[in-house]
Amino acid sequence: MQNLDSLRMLWPRFIPSTLLMVVLLAPPVAAFGASELEEGLELFDALEYDDAIPVFESVLASEALEPKDRATAAVHLGIIHLAYGDIDRAKAKFVQALELNSSITPPSGASPHIIDLFEQAQAATDVSATQAPKPEKRPLMSHTEPEPGFGRTMLEIELDPARQVAVDRLTLRYRNEGESFWFDDQATAAGPNTFQVELPGPSLEVAAVEYYLEALDVEGQTVGQIGSAATPFSYRAPEQVAPAQDVEPARPIHATWWFWTGTGVAVAAGVLTTVVLLSSDDDPCGASDGRGCLRVEIQ
Repeated sequence: MQNLDSLRMLWPRFIPSTLLMVVLLAPPVAAFGASELEEGLELFDALEYDDAIPVFESVLASEALEPKDRATAAVHLGIIHLAYGDIDRAKAKFVQALELNSSITPPSGASPHIIDLFEQAQAATDVSATQAPKPEKRPLMSHTEPEPGFGRTMLEIELDPARQVAVDRLTLRYRNEGESFWFDDQATAAGPNTFQVELPGPSLEVAAVEYYLEALDVEGQTVGQIGSAATPFSYRAPEQVAPAQDVEPARPIHATWWFWTGTGVAVAAGVLTTVVLLSSDDDPCGASDGRGCLRVEIQ
């Protein structure tokens, strides 16, 4: 009974002391991992690859360690697998090492075979990083451009429901084509993510109205826009088409005056030529036999 009372008296002081000793004697996680990496490197240098593999795998799997230490373990695992003739697994370990530490290199004195495979892993890593799909950047807002016309038209602007910024108001900025001064007009909310604003239209004197839209936050800072002062949208007047003129149908050639005039001249010329050819040097009308004749002359 006395021993039990003595133990109860020592209990409150015994527990903290014991816990303190455990904490002090327990090695830090990082220090333990670093020593494990050193053990793997010593086994590697001693060419004891079978014993080094599980040690390096343990270091590589420990997320509590620095990426550079895990990358070192991956590189040495790749060299071991390459020594065993497993090229695919060796290259995979090199890629894993580069993903952990892009600046890591093979250990000094590595053979050209190791360096060549490591460079292949580097090229594969660079290509995969280049070809990695980039997240699509969604536009903050969108609208449908108006068809050509005259007079004012209503613009409807849709905000992206998944936008990451707060929009307090929308501003329409517009001007007549060719002018330098921009007018402002505020859009009105027509729904949770919808705004409307009326855009002045072109006229007979103004060929087009240029415009763009800005989204502003509560402090008046621009958080997004569609179009810009340099590349505005354009609301144009429709193209003017000249009215079709009546075209007189072509008359047939025999219905023209010049056809019959030319024909008459040609006939007269033919008759005259025939008469001349049929006449001779002996004038029958001047014969001495007393026969009469009829002279025909066509002038």
